Amino acid sequence: MRKLLSALAVIPLLSACSMLGKEENQVSDQPCPRVIAPQETREQVSFVGESRDLTRVDYSAELRDVRYGCEYRDDGSAVAMEMDVILAASRGPANQGREAELAYYLAVGHPGDPPEILVREAYRAPVTFEDGENTVTLTDPVSLTVPLASGETINDYRVYVGLMLSRDELQYNRNNR
Repeated sequence: MRKLLSALAVIPLLSACSMLGKEENQVSDQPCPRVIAPQETREQVSFVGESRDLTRVDYSAELRDVRYGCEYRDDGSAVAMEMDVILAASRGPANQGREAELAYYLAVGHPGDPPEILVREAYRAPVTFEDGENTVTLTDPVSLTVPLASGETINDYRVYVGLMLSRDELQYNRNNR
């Protein structure tokens, strides 16, 4: 399963898309798998300690967008994806070290309710808030390959992306929608 998210060298992108549904620079009719960011994992508020008072916020994070492109390989039996995960972080009043470590996941699976997740990988994106800077936007490049079994198409797969949240952070998001 680890091969599913294998690192690739440089991939010439044949089509480029955005998670938010915009197509950018599409030069091929070859489709990419649909990329989905569950609403409840698009934002994170990290607190210092047990208090949920806003003065205790260490940082907040947001999954802003995912831009991606695909190339079919091995006579169409694999789809290589090059992705840019765009994240933003804001320093909270309790953040004394001027640093945060954002964590997010990419998962590949079959659509459904719930989806059948085949593989999931965690990624880390460290953030440093420079003097006078309280918000940082960063782009984290990621490569993955989706092997297609005989008779399958890329439409049989989805790529899920979201921030890694603790149970408390997930509950906070659900309570504050």
